[in-house]
Order: sequence, then structure tokens, then C-alpha cells
Amino acid sequence: MGYSIIVVCIIVLFILLVGWSAFLSGYSSLKEKKKTRRNFFSMAKDEGFTHKDAERLYNLALKTDPEDPGSLFWSPKKLDLLIFSFVRIVEQSRGEENKANHEFLSRLYGCRKKIERDKKKDHNALINTRQIGDYQELQILIEGAGSFMVNMLDNNDYYMTITQPEDPKFPSDFSWEDRYLSAYFWRKDDAGYLFYSSVLAEVFFQGIAALRINHAAALHRTQKRESIRVKVDIPAYLYIIFDEKNARKPESSPGLKCIVKDFSEGGCAVAIGGGTNREIRVKIQFALKGHPICMPGTVRSAKYDKETRRSLLHIKADPLPLEIRNRILGEVFTILSYQGLESSAVHLDHEAEEIQIFGEKDEVNQSKIRISAI
Repeated sequence: MGYSIIVVCIIVLFILLVGWSAFLSGYSSLKEKKKTRRNFFSMAKDEGFTHKDAERLYNLALKTDPEDPGSLFWSPKKLDLLIFSFVRIVEQSRGEENKANHEFLSRLYGCRKKIERDKKKDHNALINTRQIGDYQELQILIEGAGSFMVNMLDNNDYYMTITQPEDPKFPSDFSWEDRYLSAYFWRKDDAGYLFYSSVLAEVFFQGIAALRINHAAALHRTQKRESIRVKVDIPAYLYIIFDEKNARKPESSPGLKCIVKDFSEGGCAVAIGGGTNREIRVKIQFALKGHPICMPGTVRSAKYDKETRRSLLHIKADPLPLEIRNRILGEVFTILSYQGLESSAVHLDHEAEEIQIFGEKDEVNQSKIRISAI
């Protein structure tokens, strides 16, 4: 009898210990979940999400990574998975629900862009003009001469050597020496830069007519906006905007044929036949997975190739409707997920920002647009 009581007591004690252990484990797990949830909401708040949106985001994140839902704030792959799954919800929504979903999706894309921006922020940025690489293309404005595209031929500790601008309108006795200039260039996978200099002398460098210019006292990094672009090859039509009232209105008739070479929600680069100048108001129409896209904007730069007689236009887009922006960003990040983020993601700041160094009404850029069909 006494032996049976001892056995029963041992069993009861064992059950109590197991139960207590399970309670402690459950309590610890619950405490950890509460801590994870609290940390998640704190990070969501830092990213600009409201409490309601953070709740929605948390539930979505649990489906993507139940063990570490907060990882989406620094993992592009996990955030991409969450976004792509939410896009399906957006596509099925209607009316006010659709509007709210698009607003939430826009905040998700904002978070996604921030991850990319933080990854590349100030990465390998130039500090002074001595670091500008050979063959770097520069857009310069020279006092009393105009605006030109030139290339860096040589850069040493004492001066820079650039190709001499060509213009048949210059008189035979025209001199470049002692003229002041401003220069802007876009450094691939980095940002735009601006510096001020002056011409030291006219020289020949390896048989090429060139200008020797001073190094700048300061090199300004002009990266302002944080759009992400991807390279594409999309047939499109270009239209000149004559009436601003119809700038956002899609055209029903074909326009000038062109090819969209890269794009983001902030603008695009298009290849056209012929040449044009900056500040022309245009709109680009193309399709993304069967959905029509109309992107009005302003030509911020135009690079003309004499051999092919084609131009590459960089266009700053006007603010686009939320649904159109989301559709473009969806395509951008879909392409990045296939191509690989490190090799494909570059900023579009040189297309998206205002370049002020060439003045508001540069005479060189006032001639009418000259374009022809491809």
C-alpha cells in the first residue's frame, strides 16, 4: 500500500513537473512572441506605417517568415515575396478597397526602395575631381560658349584634360583659355556630380584637340531622389505635349516610334531616331503586361549619336497616378528579382532631379525639336 502511494506521488510530481515545464516554455514562447511583435511594430512605425497598417503588415509577414517576421525590413528577398503575394490581393480588390490596397502597396514599395537606398548610400562615392575616371562623359557649360558633351581624356594630380567642344559657329580667333565652366556628370551605379572649374590651356592629347582644366575646390554630389531603374527594351510611342490639359490623356493614334531602354516610377530613358534638346515636354506610351502606361514628362538630357543618327533621351516623369506607379514598381522589382539585385539595381537620380547648372533658358537649348521616325 505504502509503495503504491509513493508511485502515485512520483507520477503526480512528474506530471506537475511536465506541466510546469510546459507552462514555462509556453510562457517564455508567448513572452518572446510579444517581444517580437513589439519590436516589429516599433520598426514599422519607424518606416512610417500607421498602427493599422503595421497590424496588417505583421499578419502578412507571419505568413512569409513566422520565425522572424521583422526580417522583411532588411531582407529584399523576403519583402519581395510579401509584396508579390499582396499584389494578388490588390488585383482582386475593387472600389475603395482597391484604393486602400494601392496606398498600402505604395508604402510597401517605399520600404523596398529604402532597403536598396541604404545598401548603396554613399557607397564608393567620389570625394574630389581627381577621382573622376578617364573616358567619363561630362556635360559642361562654358562661359561665353554654350553647353556641350565632352569626355575626360586624362586626369592627374595637377589638372584634368577633356575633349575640346566642337561648334562650327565659333570664330577662327575664338580662345578657350581662362574661361569659366560648370560640369555635371552621372557616375554609373552611383549618383550625379557637379563641379566648377576654369580652362588652363588649349592642348593636343594623343592627337586629339583638348582643353586642360583646373581641379575643382569642391565636388558636389547631386543625388536627390531615390528611384530605382531597370534596363528594359520596350517598344513605345513618343508624343510632343502641345497642350498641358491633355498631358495625362492617352493618345489613340500612333506617335513617334521609340524604344524604352530603362525606366522607373520617376522617369525613363528612350531611344529615338534623330535629335532633340533638353526641356521639351513629351509623353511616352507603352504597355506593361497588357496594361497601358502613359508617362508625361520633360526631357532632361539628350545624347545624340552622329554615327547611328539616334538620340537617347532621359525623361523626368510628372507625378504619376498611384496605380500606375505601383504597376511600374511591380515590374521594376520583378525584373530585379530575376536579374539579381547587385548587378541590376541602379539609381535614376540623374533622370529624376532638376539639373540647375545650365540655367533656365540656355540659348543652346532653345532651338526647336528635331526628330524623325526610326
